[in-house]
Order: sequence, then structure tokens, then C-alpha cells
Amino acid sequence: GAFASVTQASMRQSFQPVAEVVAMRPTADVTVQGRVFNRETGGAETTLKPTRTQKSKHQINHLAFQYQQQASELEHRGRKGTKSKAETYGRYGW
Repeated sequence: GAFASVTQASMRQSFQPVAEVVAMRPTADVTVQGRVFNRETGGAETTLKPTRTQKSKHQINHLAFQYQQQASELEHRGRKGTKSKAETYGRYGW
């Protein structure tokens, strides 16, 4: 049988990077100030994290908290999805 000669340099040239690594912020430092009604005292209290009820009912405090947790990932995803006019023309011809 015939054997092919393969070098490390030729292997590196043939491989393209699969994906960029996204530096995710830790979720522990995310806080969103919100007001919650307290039944026991009958007044409003200020909280920094959403309650279980807010999560289950998709209230604005929970949605804002969720956005703050995923902000860097969403920003990266948005930048990654847009292509230049030259890239679009090269693929589709218009």
C-alpha cells in the first residue's frame, strides 16, 4: 500500500476555528432593583433579585434580571449574525 505524508503545518492550515469563546459574566453580580408588595406589612419593599412568583409569571423584574444575566451573550450573538454587503453579495449575488 501507499502511504501519505502529513505534516503538522499542513494539518493546521486545513482546520478553521470552530467557534469563538464567549467570556460569560458570572451571574452572582447581577442585580436589578424592583419593588414587591409584602402582604404581611401591607407595603412595598425593594428587592434585588426576582421572586419565584415573578419568574413563573414572567413579570418585568424577572425579565430585566434575565436580560442582565445574558447581556454579553446576546450582544455577541447579535454581532455574529450580521454580515457585510460583500459577504451577502458573494453568497447570493445581490
